[in-house]
Amino acid sequence: MAEGTFKDGKLKGEGKVYFENGNLKVEGTFKDNKLEGEGKKYNEEGKIDFEGTFKDGLLNGEGKYYYKNGKLEGEGTFKDGYLIVGKYYYENGKIEEGTFKDGKLVEGKEYDENGNLIEEIRID
Repeated sequence: MAEGTFKDGKLKGEGKVYFENGNLKVEGTFKDNKLEGEGKKYNEEGKIDFEGTFKDGLLNGEGKYYYKNGKLEGEGTFKDGYLIVGKYYYENGKIEEGTFKDGKLVEGKEYDENGNLIEEIRID
């Protein structure tokens, strides 16, 4: 189920899409049924999965994404849905921050669960 403005049967402008269970699935600005601009995506339990700036339904620009339990997993600048500059938070408390490529830290720092620097990373 969806609500908002439709053009040629597709969401355009501000809108919301819901799961069959009635929980909110996606909200924000749409173009051709895909998030385009500011928006949020949720899991079926109603917890946020992604929020930020979207293009073609993927995070592009500033954003955040979350574990299924609602805890922050990553934040920063995204391109085509991938974190490129920012922080990644492991569930065990470890943090990586810097520049990422294909989901892996290629330049930056890695910290343990107590915030102590483990190592500085630079992969050419």
